[in-house]
Amino acid sequence: MKKKIITLLCLLICQSSLVYGELLVKPKGVDILRISPDPRGSSMGKTGVGFSGVSVTGIYWNPASIAGIDKRELAFMHNQWLNDIKYEFIGYSLPLEDRTAYLGISTAYLHMDKIPGRYITRLPMVDYSAYDLISTIVYTRVYQYFGYGATVKLISSKIENETAKGMGLDVGAIYNLDNELGLGISMNNIGLKRSKFIDHKDSLPLSLRIGGYYKNRHRLLTCLELIKELDRNVNLGCGVEYEVLKNNQNKNLYLRMGYNTNKNEKITAGIGITHSSLKLDYCYEPYNTYLGDTHRILLNYTTQTPSLPHSSRPEGGQF
Repeated sequence: MKKKIITLLCLLICQSSLVYGELLVKPKGVDILRISPDPRGSSMGKTGVGFSGVSVTGIYWNPASIAGIDKRELAFMHNQWLNDIKYEFIGYSLPLEDRTAYLGISTAYLHMDKIPGRYITRLPMVDYSAYDLISTIVYTRVYQYFGYGATVKLISSKIENETAKGMGLDVGAIYNLDNELGLGISMNNIGLKRSKFIDHKDSLPLSLRIGGYYKNRHRLLTCLELIKELDRNVNLGCGVEYEVLKNNQNKNLYLRMGYNTNKNEKITAGIGITHSSLKLDYCYEPYNTYLGDTHRILLNYTTQTPSLPHSSRPEGGQF
């Protein structure tokens, strides 16, 4: 089994090189795929590829991230994006078999108010609307400290009466040790199929992420991540999370801050609150543009999963 996992990681790296070379000169579209629904990772400098067992929103960074979510989870996220653009996310995950497999589904919806229409002569015409919709299904397997998975994405975009549809794929793997150290790699938005807007066709914004985190005994977590998007320079994200409050009744308070070298993103910050089966996360992200700032807020609800057979995972392991 270990040989299979090592082979999977090698194939993932090799595949990323091949696909990057093939698509290097093509323009990229579907920018909804660049927007994270995960306030936790976003508030720590857009890092999340090494995290697992936290939230179904983590599938944005890495399909293997739902490994370790041993309860059924329902998540709702609202993102007040730039210039009155809004982003909504709903996701659900549950463990399967003896908690060595996990299934997740989600839907993301990017929309805005009506846009004033103009003829080429600048005379007013009928207002029009636009949106992007993404539906995903993710499956993850676990073997001891390793998790690996894949996400299939169905993409639909509409501007007034014109539509385009597509399909994408994410693949990723994670190594987590005792909830103290996590390492991850993922390749996101591999374009399987994409239709045209009239006579214009974009490829998906392919990206490669490599990173991880370390949590010490003083409740301080640090993370670091390299991100290479096909049509952008390599960016570095880093962040910290400090657990301010912790007690035995599952009441927690977290403070977060991060930095990303992307010229439009830079500093991010956030907060997390856990109370019993409810979890609230918030991220504030100022942009270096005149379009304004962004606010993400996420509500997670977990419920006990019906009894499953005892897992074959090692005692004390993250998974």
